[in-house]
Amino acid sequence: MSERDDFSTTMRIDITAHMPETSELQASRRSPPVRLMPAKTPVKSETQLIGGKDFHELLQNLYDGAIITRLDGTIANANVRALCFFNFSKSEICGKRINEIILGADSALLTTIMENLKNNQFTLIQAFCIRKDESVFPAEISVNRLHLSNADYLSFFVRDITLRREAEDQLRTGYNAIQNSANGIAIADLNANMVYYNFSMRSLLGLQDGDTVKHNLREYMEEESILDDLISAINRRECWRGELKMRRQNQTRFYVNTSVAPNINADGETTGMVISLVDVSEQKAAQEQLEHYARELSDRNRQMEDDLLMAREIQEALLPREYPVFAPVSGRQIQFAHVYFPSGEVGGDFFNVFRVSEHEVGLFVCDVMGHGMRAALVVATIRGLIEQLSAQASDPGVFLTHLNNAYNGIFEKMKDVTFATVFYGMVNVVTGEMRYVSAGHPPPVLLNENTGDVTDLDIVENAAKGPAIGLFDQVVFHHATRTLRPDELLVIYTDGLSEEVNLANEYYENKRMKEFLSSQTGQEPQEILRGLAKDALVFSGNREYADDVCLVSVKLS
Repeated sequence: MSERDDFSTTMRIDITAHMPETSELQASRRSPPVRLMPAKTPVKSETQLIGGKDFHELLQNLYDGAIITRLDGTIANANVRALCFFNFSKSEICGKRINEIILGADSALLTTIMENLKNNQFTLIQAFCIRKDESVFPAEISVNRLHLSNADYLSFFVRDITLRREAEDQLRTGYNAIQNSANGIAIADLNANMVYYNFSMRSLLGLQDGDTVKHNLREYMEEESILDDLISAINRRECWRGELKMRRQNQTRFYVNTSVAPNINADGETTGMVISLVDVSEQKAAQEQLEHYARELSDRNRQMEDDLLMAREIQEALLPREYPVFAPVSGRQIQFAHVYFPSGEVGGDFFNVFRVSEHEVGLFVCDVMGHGMRAALVVATIRGLIEQLSAQASDPGVFLTHLNNAYNGIFEKMKDVTFATVFYGMVNVVTGEMRYVSAGHPPPVLLNENTGDVTDLDIVENAAKGPAIGLFDQVVFHHATRTLRPDELLVIYTDGLSEEVNLANEYYENKRMKEFLSSQTGQEPQEILRGLAKDALVFSGNREYADDVCLVSVKLS
């Protein structure tokens, strides 16, 4: 129950093993551990019997609660402060034994006190005291021996330390929280000399457990100039927050989110700073990696944009810039027009108008599956094949048969099937005869400029119609023949136009396309094609085409 302090003249006794529950307290009150022997003489208040008037005046004005007992522990007197602590009246407390108001006290306590006082040592007790209503409060009790009025007494000076214990508990809790915090926490003076580190801070800085040197924060800063800004903020009593790049004692680098606050003492003076560090090295590394990938992706996107721009320029260069010119024969002339709108930087639609002979012209329109770079590459391939097969261009069936065979020979090893629809017609400028063939392409339409009638160009099954090129090997195409009249405008289009859909899920080609063309009699072919392309967007309500759009017209006059 007691512990001797060999380095002082004060004996410290601690009997505050734990704060008792109410039931435990009541049990101890019913059966005290050891009962002292009753006093041999009746107990009465000795207020007027010991110490005299001056002593009692001093006793009553003490800040601490003061209790005077006889040597056997019987309470003989108590000041007002003590009566307030214990909620007893003077008559109620006088006559009690001291062990009745100190939780856990027994005869051994009094014996220990008496032995200690023989050696002129002070005695300091940490204990819980018991009030009249059996509630308890923590107390610090100093015990001395007094010689008053020719008799010896014991004085117990009681101090209620409830607030102090609460503050100590809060400090202890705060200290434990700081010590076990995942954040690195240090306390430093105004020159950034660190005088305290928690475990996490030691780990962050790479300090050994036995290292007691007061290191300066500057030693660990990758950019020391930032520390001057930090200290200036603290001197202005401002908090400083930011990301720091630091180095450990072994010179390895790490990143931390830093928060530094002024450390202000009880007199309101700034004595230093409280530093909190959160290691964000992993997040920083991940961020740098993401930024690296972003830069790479940006570079690749820029390169891809450059490639797409070049591909667009090449594709535009492949389209006819001028139409073939034929000398008028018997006053007859041929007129061409076109509009082309790729849905992306490059498209999968392609057309060509080229001279076949002195009096024949070829009209080639194709739509490669999909769009974008892949479709554009296929278009470039088809463009090259057309030139290679120009010798067969006067017979559309033979021409398309050879084109399909050559196309399949190039793309047969591709994992995915890539096909293209084609319409090819060959017009004799002198006679007006047109031989034509379709490989899965939408049928062109004929606008009669006199009547406004719009009809599909006849494509007889198994004669001028076959599958899209690239789908089947060894397909033999055949052409059909028709004569173009001077009052007819032939319009060839790709499905990017005809398959525009409105909110009612209706296709543009079903009705609206022919209605628009019928209203355009008397207009120039180029204006008709531009109006047709614009009307398709009005019909769908879209601002851009969902697929590539290509329109080509031909008219004999």
